Amino acid sequence: EKLTFVDAWEGGLVKWSSGRYGITSGVEADGKKLRSWKGWKLPEGTVTRYLGLSRWGPFVQFQYKIGEAEVLDMITHSKDRLERSIELHGTLPEGARLLDEDTIVGEFSFPSNALSQWSRKTVRTAGKLGSRAGPYVIDTLTVPYRDANPFKTPMRVGGVGIFGDGKIAICTLMGDVWIVSGVDDNLDNLTWKRFAAGLHQPLGMVLRDGKIIVIGRDQLTRLHDLNDDGEADIYECLTNDFPTGGGNNFALTLHQDDQGAYYWFTRSNKFAMTKFVPGKKPESIATGLRGTNGTGVSPDGKIVLCTVQEGTWQNATAIFEVGGGSYHGFHGPRPQYGKHGYQMPLCFIPRGIDNSPGDLIFLPDDKRFGPLAGHIIGTSFGYCSHYLVLREEIGGKVQGGVVPLPGEFLSGAHRLRFNKHDGHLYVAGTDGWQSYAKENGSLQRVRYTGGKMPLPTAVETRENGLLVRFNTRIDAKSVDLKNVFCEQWNYLYSNAYGSGEYSV
Repeated sequence: EKLTFVDAWEGGLVKWSSGRYGITSGVEADGKKLRSWKGWKLPEGTVTRYLGLSRWGPFVQFQYKIGEAEVLDMITHSKDRLERSIELHGTLPEGARLLDEDTIVGEFSFPSNALSQWSRKTVRTAGKLGSRAGPYVIDTLTVPYRDANPFKTPMRVGGVGIFGDGKIAICTLMGDVWIVSGVDDNLDNLTWKRFAAGLHQPLGMVLRDGKIIVIGRDQLTRLHDLNDDGEADIYECLTNDFPTGGGNNFALTLHQDDQGAYYWFTRSNKFAMTKFVPGKKPESIATGLRGTNGTGVSPDGKIVLCTVQEGTWQNATAIFEVGGGSYHGFHGPRPQYGKHGYQMPLCFIPRGIDNSPGDLIFLPDDKRFGPLAGHIIGTSFGYCSHYLVLREEIGGKVQGGVVPLPGEFLSGAHRLRFNKHDGHLYVAGTDGWQSYAKENGSLQRVRYTGGKMPLPTAVETRENGLLVRFNTRIDAKSVDLKNVFCEQWNYLYSNAYGSGEYSV
């Protein structure tokens, strides 16, 4: 943000607050302050851009642009003092200068054989296959929780991605990226290696062309491993041109469509659902969404779904289809949005099914995944579960419903990726907010073992009722009123926290 170093200290790392595991209140320096830097004095209107950082062993070099000039900036420790050095490529705008007079201007040289930091700090775990109780089971890729990994870091998983060879990448809320190898049928020899660290609360991940991209509170970062040592050397800032802040103002979930556009949720009142086309500025495509920790994007980018949590001006958990500047009710009704003052959801989800939803996925029609292939699956962060999502287009609008699926996850399920290598669905989870999580993070997979699973595949609205289509023939003898239960209710849309269920 400031294109400069600010403070240096010694004697400790950082202190975290106790509230929400320290993830909402920032950190304080723990130790003795050594010095501060004043940074740049720039003419008014100077255009700047942060490009990222590069690492060579213990050396870290930051890169940014001031006007048309590219600046390489780093701190080293020499002769018991800190030295700041910059390397300048191009001409700075007239009047631009550093206010710290002890800065060295010159050229850097780095050792060509810098060793990787974490090659001897890999962790091995044995996974656990789920016991068969139906056509689908949930396998567990055992996570090396705090004391089981050499960095003693909590493993609250914020995103998951899959390489073409089947290796799994995850990012954690505390700022790490790990790569998991040995992911096979048995899961009995998993190897976890840290690939990157120091990211700012990454809560979403995609993989494209073998590169890991993560969204954090600060920026969208692409990671490069130039020397193939299994560790990121360049942390490239793709964009930081979206609003960020403290407290609960996270950037959450990340998807990319087939055209290369990125989608995530910026927890900012005026931005919300965000779309970023490389080469352009990020844009807000929908607002009025409360606490979105889950999105889903169809491969062609034509359908964008957002999940919201029950709360003020959000009468129940819901799934919205968004885009084109749509508004969905958080912050109160707006007269230009019709009878209800906002655009209604695809469906509301009652508390008994979900209280805090996560991501959704448009599954490919891959027969290895059985009856659920080709459908939309959603997750429950709060209940550590998942469900089938049915979507109907009618009268130029969409509506639908959810069908709970069997099985529970170890942590708040909120990130999904389908593995084209093995045909399984991988589900990442975390805690940090209220949920039924047993662990502070999880990485599991939903695996099809064979057999039939009767499922509704579509719901269609008629004037006199609903037509529900199934993936199997229905025994006529089972169609009896005593086998059917139907209930309806209304919600009150207000600034109260959620709504009761009201008689229609």
